[in-house]
Amino acid sequence: MISNAVSFALSLNDTTTQIAALKALANTVLFRGVNAERGALALERRLQRTAGGTLDQRNHFDETSRSDEDLNNDSDATRAREAHRRAEQFFDLHKALAGMALLNGLSSFDRADTIDSTLARMQKNSLKVDESALAMVAEALSVPLELVMEHRTKQLMSEADQLKADAPSIKAAYEAAPDKSDAEDVFEDFDTLTKYSTWVATYASVKRQHQYATERAMRYINLDAIADATLLKATAEELYTAAKAFEERHFDELMAARDEGRSFRTLDDARRGRR
Repeated sequence: MISNAVSFALSLNDTTTQIAALKALANTVLFRGVNAERGALALERRLQRTAGGTLDQRNHFDETSRSDEDLNNDSDATRAREAHRRAEQFFDLHKALAGMALLNGLSSFDRADTIDSTLARMQKNSLKVDESALAMVAEALSVPLELVMEHRTKQLMSEADQLKADAPSIKAAYEAAPDKSDAEDVFEDFDTLTKYSTWVATYASVKRQHQYATERAMRYINLDAIADATLLKATAEELYTAAKAFEERHFDELMAARDEGRSFRTLDDARRGRR
């Protein structure tokens, strides 16, 4: 069974299915790259506050952090560098995938998302509120739903403002990433948990696309949507089978990562719609 998600997508039986899987994979790693870079920037802001807030103080802090052999692996400085490295890997893979001939067709279906479209969509969706989740919180805390809504809205607005402020830096990091890599080689450089999480997120993406296409087909009795839904269902099932084989092959490593405190969504979580 193929363990490389890029190799798996390229091995699918027909071009349309290959495109669906490659596009989902490309969009997944781009989204994850943006979030990794956001995390790195957040850690750097905390470092700046720790260092006193001035550029000179921050540079001094960075230099002493880099030279300190006893630096704790959980420190913000180490975590920020690791997050930047992880974002670069994701951006590298996205560029390699987006550059493939299969994802450069004439229709939007045949093209992966861009860094600009992804940032715009994330900013647009950043203020969406999950009212059912807030209702559960209100009930659990025995407080009015309106109060929970007020606090959550303030938090979402703060995060939306920060994403808007971070967008130029995130785009710059994307543009600085390598752009002539081999997609299969980049995926192989991921650690086991990152590979698994990418498999899971790609499966979840195709599964969501199938749900949307199914809804369109039922709502509009649209033949194209019916064809899309059928194709995406088959692609999701093949992705699930391949990802499950990867999970079983690396089960001990994944459980060791969980025992170390690393949380991640499993394939069955994605199948049940859990985040």
